[in-house]
Amino acid sequence: MLFDDAPPVLQAATVLAGVPDGDAAADPAQWAVFDLEGRVVWFGDYDSDGNEEYVLSHTAGGGVAQFRDGQWRYTPLLTGEPIVAAFPAQRNGQPTLIVVYRNGALEAIRLAR
Repeated sequence: MLFDDAPPVLQAATVLAGVPDGDAAADPAQWAVFDLEGRVVWFGDYDSDGNEEYVLSHTAGGGVAQFRDGQWRYTPLLTGEPIVAAFPAQRNGQPTLIVVYRNGALEAIRLAR
């Protein structure tokens, strides 16, 4: 969602909803909601563990969010540049998420379980 009247510091915000399994999925009061500054650049299950990852970018960098075991986990990335792209790949036979920053830097990451 873009905010036309927002100051340059905040151009986008993202709200992610984690929907539990079973009957609780029909009750929004039981959903885990996670909101943060930034926009989703990529999402998918890069490591085929059954949990989707969301790469988010904002003006001071970005991070990876994942809904697992009924709660959101967010891992901030240390490079302080906005993320312009992300994509899954194989590196040394292991699933890896490649993150591309606005300054041209590349980072290969894997999330610990």
